[in-house]
Amino acid sequence: MMRWMAICFMSLLTISLAVSEDKITYQAIENSPNKTVLDKIDTELLVIYPAENERYTITVFTDVFCPYCRKLHQNLNEFTDNGITVRYAPFPLTRDSNPVLESIWCAAKDQQQFLMDVAMLELKFKARSCDFLVIDEARKFSKELNVYGTPSIFLEDGRKVSGFMSPTEIIDGLEGRLNFDEWRPAHMRK
Repeated sequence: MMRWMAICFMSLLTISLAVSEDKITYQAIENSPNKTVLDKIDTELLVIYPAENERYTITVFTDVFCPYCRKLHQNLNEFTDNGITVRYAPFPLTRDSNPVLESIWCAAKDQQQFLMDVAMLELKFKARSCDFLVIDEARKFSKELNVYGTPSIFLEDGRKVSGFMSPTEIIDGLEGRLNFDEWRPAHMRK
């Protein structure tokens, strides 16, 4: 049984990697109702890493077991140091993710960043469930925003970037040096 569960988990990670690395999708700003949805997300559903001199905000649907989410989180300081506030929303890829994400989001606000850092960077956590239905609430928004994998990154104007992009690439896109609609991962460029 454990072997079967391990195989299923690895299959899901493979799917996540495929969505994250090969199938980068974008939603044009003029066709995006996403900004309205993003503005409706209660801050209680978000773990927020504020930039000291905020110029931009991104919202990232994430899972602690997603390797590209962890890679993105390892570069968090590059976002905040460049004026980008990062707002995380939970998006569990597996059942095993639920109690881990709940234990982060149900903690006191002043502990959430610490718990997120430990889970993302060190893969250490003590999973606990709670009465606050954070996953169910976040799932409502993820459905409205057509989130299917992680990381799903939303720019504050509502544009969606599904898949991993480096902080430099996101900064270049936000500052107009890179066209999000034409960008592809390095291994897909001609």
